[in-house]
Amino acid sequence: MSYPQSSGKRKLSPVAVGERLMETIPILESFGNAKTHRNHNSSRFGKYMRLQFANETHELSGASIDTYLLEKSRLVFQPQGERNFHVFYELLHSEDTEYLENCFHLKPKTPEAYSYLNQSGCMRSDLIDDAENFRNLKNALQFIGIRDSAQHEIFRLVAGLLHMGNIQISQEDTEEGETACIREDDVESQEAMRHAAELLGVSVEQLTECILLKRIMTRGSRRNSIYFIKRDVRNAVYSRDTIAKTIYENTFTWLMWECAAALDYDSFRSDVVPYIGVLDIFGFEDFEPKNRNSFEQLLINYANETLQSLFNSCIFEAEQELYKSEHIYHPTNHSLSFPFPIPGQAVKEKDPDSEIDFLAEQVAPSGDLVAYSDNRECLNLIASRHGGLFATIDNVSRLPMPSDRKLNERLHTLFKRHPCFPTPHPKDIRDTFLIRHYAGTVSYTIDSFVDKNNNIISDQFEELLKNSSSRVLQDLTGNSRNGNRARSASCVSLKSAGLSPLGGGSASSKRLKGGSTSNLFSTQMKGLTTELEGTSCNFVRCIKPNTQMKVGLFDRPFVVEQLRCSGTVQACEVLRVGLPTRILYAEVVDVYRNLLPFKVFCRFESNDKLFTQAILWAYDFPTGAYRLGDSRLFFRTGKIDLLDKLLTPAPSTTENLGKQLLLYLRKKHWISVTTAVITFNAFKRIFQDVRYSRCAKAQIMRAYQDRPEDKMVLLDKLLAKNYLPKRWKKITAQYMAKRGFLWLYETVRRKRSALRVQSHVRAMIARTRFLELKKKALARHRWHAAYLKVKVFGLFNRQLRLIHVDRLEKDNATLMNSMAAVTDKLNEAQEEVMTAKLQLKQLQVSYDEVKIEAKQQQQRVEELELALQARRFEVAELRRQTTGGSLVERIIRFFTCSAAISPPSSPRGMVTPSRLPSLRRQTQSASEETSDKSERIVWATPLSDAVMIPQEEDGSGAKRRISVTAVSDEPTFDSEEEEFRSKDADMLWSVSRYMF
Repeated sequence: MSYPQSSGKRKLSPVAVGERLMETIPILESFGNAKTHRNHNSSRFGKYMRLQFANETHELSGASIDTYLLEKSRLVFQPQGERNFHVFYELLHSEDTEYLENCFHLKPKTPEAYSYLNQSGCMRSDLIDDAENFRNLKNALQFIGIRDSAQHEIFRLVAGLLHMGNIQISQEDTEEGETACIREDDVESQEAMRHAAELLGVSVEQLTECILLKRIMTRGSRRNSIYFIKRDVRNAVYSRDTIAKTIYENTFTWLMWECAAALDYDSFRSDVVPYIGVLDIFGFEDFEPKNRNSFEQLLINYANETLQSLFNSCIFEAEQELYKSEHIYHPTNHSLSFPFPIPGQAVKEKDPDSEIDFLAEQVAPSGDLVAYSDNRECLNLIASRHGGLFATIDNVSRLPMPSDRKLNERLHTLFKRHPCFPTPHPKDIRDTFLIRHYAGTVSYTIDSFVDKNNNIISDQFEELLKNSSSRVLQDLTGNSRNGNRARSASCVSLKSAGLSPLGGGSASSKRLKGGSTSNLFSTQMKGLTTELEGTSCNFVRCIKPNTQMKVGLFDRPFVVEQLRCSGTVQACEVLRVGLPTRILYAEVVDVYRNLLPFKVFCRFESNDKLFTQAILWAYDFPTGAYRLGDSRLFFRTGKIDLLDKLLTPAPSTTENLGKQLLLYLRKKHWISVTTAVITFNAFKRIFQDVRYSRCAKAQIMRAYQDRPEDKMVLLDKLLAKNYLPKRWKKITAQYMAKRGFLWLYETVRRKRSALRVQSHVRAMIARTRFLELKKKALARHRWHAAYLKVKVFGLFNRQLRLIHVDRLEKDNATLMNSMAAVTDKLNEAQEEVMTAKLQLKQLQVSYDEVKIEAKQQQQRVEELELALQARRFEVAELRRQTTGGSLVERIIRFFTCSAAISPPSSPRGMVTPSRLPSLRRQTQSASEETSDKSERIVWATPLSDAVMIPQEEDGSGAKRRISVTAVSDEPTFDSEEEEFRSKDADMLWSVSRYMF
């Protein structure tokens, strides 16, 4: 679109037509596009744009837009996962929230609050910025000349439709039965009714009356009598939705008129001014299994069938007719070889390119180019004027009590044997029917077909719209715009000069009450096809890479299926085996006219085909790479380089090109002359042979004319000839009778054999059919058995799973209880261990205290023992002093004859408790040094100084007694004799101690 609008050199108006045309796109998308499963910005109407160009400057001078089949049913119902038209969401996401709340009573950015928007569960899309699109919409409306007041009127109608959808219809019991009503305690519905009436410019009473009451005007004796009948809930909802759809359709029509008025389309010179037509129409739709296909999908798929038929006509049939008209399948002299073999001439090897099968060689006067899917049967099934599917829907709609169920039964009865009308599954046959389209078989749900096909708007609704204060509705319902009004469910013409939707004159000002939606749409599609057939069509195939609408994902089977269904594969096959590259002979001659001398062109005598053939021979092009038609040259696919070489001759090649062309003419002339001579000689020989045979016969006849005897012989021969024919006839009759009998016999035999064969064949067919039916019945029985097995197995598995789960739960509960008991025991054991550890610590502390106390007691006992020993020693000393010594002392004294041993001069020589530890250490060290000499160590000391030390254990566990004496200071003697006597006494004392 941007290229044509920018191709001009100057502008006709301050704002170029191309810019205004580009600004109509946001308007069309906002009011006519919606989000679907396969496209976030799917066009829910078809449009055909005509771009007019000036003859002198070739700039864009005007444009028109025709729209087809606005899907207004989307306003009141959206399939699951899809959205309503974009304009509703854009209005709710306006940045001026106070404007929405005060003027339109809307809740900004809350589409879930409106019944017409929250049915499908999809209110937002990540790929659509509604706020930005609303700004673009307002700018576009301003750009094409729609003022702010008119924009306000449009948005009032859009907001009023949202409020109308929130009117909830309830049911009440009256004298007339169950009728529809709007409850007074339903505050939301009452408020929605007031807001809708205010925004639509009508009174609340009129709007309520149109929704809940049906007005009937009598035509009998009581003319102009008006009766009102209360509607039931279903009809009341249908009336509410019909009013909403009519208002939205009229709003869309008014916008399209405004867009058309801004595009300066010159309808009076439409047949003179060149134009480019751009058709953008909905693609093939099949919403199964996510959603159901309804009446809108049938019309959309019919439009695609029509365009596919046009595609087949332009690509396949037109190509075939071109090849036939050019006679390229006829034998043509491509080389300078003779047309028949000549003895002695070498056979030239075939060119490998010539062995390829060409589409042109496959064409026959009654044949087709290539096998392709012809959808004429499907088109006849849908739109045939007599007995088609659309005609059947119209006939059923005219019945007194039409219903979708009757329509479905009628369709299955009439078209059950049609090849494009397969029978659905028995469980779905009551509500669906199938059509085999070029893109595949589609299942349609027969729901609301009759209501959607009836293009009837009651006078009650029209009167409501006429009484509206909205300027938009007044313009459409009144006689404005010269009465150009064609309100239909399928098409809106957008020509500013007042052309009809089909572009064939002015539209009638009367309302199209008699035409149904299917009839109008079929007529418009035929008119569109007629216009497209009068132009040079170029097709743009839009291929979706995947169904998830993801970037970078290429679903190969899905793409291949689209290419196959759209006929692209067959078109590529035509290009592969056909002759897509072509050029007129006159264009080739114009290239070489200035490169070759005039005398060369004179030799060809203005025969462009002969000149082109000579050029091809001069360049030595392979004969299998091209074909010569009557007016143009055809090249095979992939041989466009030969065409470039043909149209861009090199200067070096043009020097000898004239000689090559003259040589070609000479060779061609020589071959022609030689062929003529050979042909002449052949016919001459035939003529001479015939003339010789005739002369010989005449000479024989003349030789027998003058001889009588020869005449008699000749007469006999003639008589014999008369007999012979009779005999011959008789024999022939007998022979013929015999042959006739044999023929009759053979005929009867053959017929009997044929009957027998036919009976066997019929029996075989019957058996085959019986076996097939038996197999089907057996397969059905097995399928049911398998189905029951699967169901039983699934039920058994579910029960088993439940039992298993129950057991697992019980085991789990038991394990949990056991684990809880073990956990309790473990906790108790841990507590006992902690208690034992505490007791152990306490015992350890007590043990340490007792040990310390024992050590103290031991020390105390030792001290007491030492004190006891000291006391005993004192007692013994006192006893000795009182008794004069013991017996031993007296004996020793007797034997030694010495004086009584005096006690130590000083008490320091005694062993006292304070000196006992040091004496023990000395005793230990002394015992360690003298352990190898004697087991007892005796120190000589006076008896009065001797102390008995307790026994001690050695390393071997034995006890030994050690006598210890306290060594006092060295005594002093008065004489040597006294010292000697003292030493002897000491020795005797030691011996006595050892003895006793």
